[in-house]
Amino acid sequence: MMYGANFVLANAGYDSVQKYNSTLDVTKQGPFAPMEDDHQTLMNTKVTQEDGKTVVSFSKYLKEEGENNILAEGENTFLWAVGSSNAPGYHAARGEFTLDFTATAPAPPDCPSELTQVTPLNNGALTLYTEVVVSPTSDSESILCVRLESDSESWVGFGISPTGLMFGANSILGLPEYGSVMKFNSTLDVTKQGPFAPMEDDHQTLMNTKVTQEDGKTVVSFSKYLKEEGENNILAEGENTFLWAVGSSNAPGYHAARGEFTLDFKKAPAPTPPTTSAPTSAPTPETPIPITSAPTLPSGSKGAALDCPS
Repeated sequence: MMYGANFVLANAGYDSVQKYNSTLDVTKQGPFAPMEDDHQTLMNTKVTQEDGKTVVSFSKYLKEEGENNILAEGENTFLWAVGSSNAPGYHAARGEFTLDFTATAPAPPDCPSELTQVTPLNNGALTLYTEVVVSPTSDSESILCVRLESDSESWVGFGISPTGLMFGANSILGLPEYGSVMKFNSTLDVTKQGPFAPMEDDHQTLMNTKVTQEDGKTVVSFSKYLKEEGENNILAEGENTFLWAVGSSNAPGYHAARGEFTLDFKKAPAPTPPTTSAPTSAPTPETPIPITSAPTLPSGSKGAALDCPS
């Protein structure tokens, strides 16, 4: 509940990060009352605003007399809230969540230096190197490591499509023009945003992303979790249906060549020939994808306080 909570409120208008107590006496001083000066013990406080975003930082002692304790081990219940403007007032949105600082998710496994499964595509003009790394702790942490090497300087795409169709596929595009490797969903609304729509920021979970070009070749690398909520799964064992595509230039747009293939990571690959003809409803080649930038692809008297890590 909000009543009885200890709050840390950041106000960019006053350039302050301070402690407050919640209060029911909203007629006099609003829903929060500043704590007394001897309780204003926050360290490393900072509040900044830029490009429509607000960032707040601080550190706090876990145990302070007269305040709610924070557990280093065990479940804590926290509250969050955001205002409708910089002017202090009633929240525009708020919520409650629990957090156990010892129950952190395990780090995903690393990709090996050499990817041993090799699949030639596009009549040998595109080569796919893959390796599945199974997590010893959780199936949801297993990853697919990918490197695509193309004999042309253009964008390169890789899709996960159980049906073998572009519509409904989850695609990963290496975009040299933006220096990014991002997730996209295919869309039929080609008149507005081209054949692909970028996934939301919370789905931009690719790891080890890299796109380079040299001597007329393009190399795209990334790793991806096999299972992600709201996305097509990749099977560590069993037949997967994937798509590939290459553009005619670095400018994001309609593919110059594409194809479908199946791959069982326990068996030899079975690629299919490329398809270069476009469907009748396809947009004009090089219809741009509207991307302006890559998604940002996110502790009495006391002794000296410990420093926060960078």
